Amino acid sequence: MVEGGSKRTLAAASGVFLGIGGFCSFSVIALIMQTPTALAQVINQQSTGASGDGGNVLHPTGGGGGDGANETATRGDLTIAAPPGTPAVTLLSTGGSGGGGADGALFFSPGDGGAGGGGGGGALGGGVNFTATGAVSISTNGTNAYGVVASSVGGGGGTGGSQYLGGNAGDGGGGGAGRAVSVTASGSGAISTIGSGSHAILAVSKGGLGGTGGDIDVSLGGGGGRGGQGGAPGAVNVNNALNLGTSGSGAAGVWAQSVGGGGGGGGAALACFFCDGGNGAAASSGGAVVVTHSGDITTQGGSAFGIFAQSIGGFAGSGGGAFGLGLSFGGNSSSAGAGGDVTVQVNGGSIQTGGVAASAIYAQSVGGGGGSGRRDG
Repeated sequence: MVEGGSKRTLAAASGVFLGIGGFCSFSVIALIMQTPTALAQVINQQSTGASGDGGNVLHPTGGGGGDGANETATRGDLTIAAPPGTPAVTLLSTGGSGGGGADGALFFSPGDGGAGGGGGGGALGGGVNFTATGAVSISTNGTNAYGVVASSVGGGGGTGGSQYLGGNAGDGGGGGAGRAVSVTASGSGAISTIGSGSHAILAVSKGGLGGTGGDIDVSLGGGGGRGGQGGAPGAVNVNNALNLGTSGSGAAGVWAQSVGGGGGGGGAALACFFCDGGNGAAASSGGAVVVTHSGDITTQGGSAFGIFAQSIGGFAGSGGGAFGLGLSFGGNSSSAGAGGDVTVQVNGGSIQTGGVAASAIYAQSVGGGGGSGRRDG
């Protein structure tokens, strides 16, 4: 039986922002998969928004990327013995990147980079959701062969068009937002993985990077494009009652993370009189991360945490440099993103780790780094 082997690419277009992809949902009360055919045993649901087209003379602004669709899977009993090197359960939604703006010359205005499409549910507020309510037996073997991986990632913003011989360069597009990610396993049973980086449960939401502003070149006056703002990530929630066992370096029992998108850098001013480099853009803050656990966790391997929960703010975009022929000024940076709230609640069971630098619980909220201002020319 082939289970959930869907992969969709959602369309984008030139000079416009695309709508949200459709909703995809599967629900099965009891499911046992033991077919030996490769990829026939796993749950694999992925959607990727198409990238926006680049700008042109008629439509100088780059097109926005298409949004990834919601990905939801609900199961009762579930047994999966995954083929080597393959995650057992994969739910991924990725927003398409924005198209780049068209370049301009003389006083023709270039286009701004298109905004990256948001990953996940868009206006519906959905995202990526996996739920298992019955008896679960999941096993994997191989590098990065996760037991369950659930991820929503916003697309990156498009690059602003450059400008030659007068005028201003185009701004970078904003990064798309990641959406909420939820993994709930409320029944009984276990997830077992063998291999480096093979987390039993991996849940991640990331905002897309802001696009870089376009450069201005050989001009009297004008400025480089501003960077696009980083996309916001969604909240990440893991509620697990299963026993988790991993064997391999960097293979955590639970890895839950929300990462803000970094701001785009400003465009440079090159070989100009009286020109300014573009300003870097602000980053987005990390989202809330909540892990609630009540089963046993056993890991064997260096840096194989029992529970890793982290929220990271994005890095601010750096200002564009000014390498002019005279009286030109570099751009300024902007604000970095703050770390979000991180909560870990253990209601029972034990956590045992057997490797170097392998904390039983590692919970962290950290702000992003600031960008740099650039030199004047």
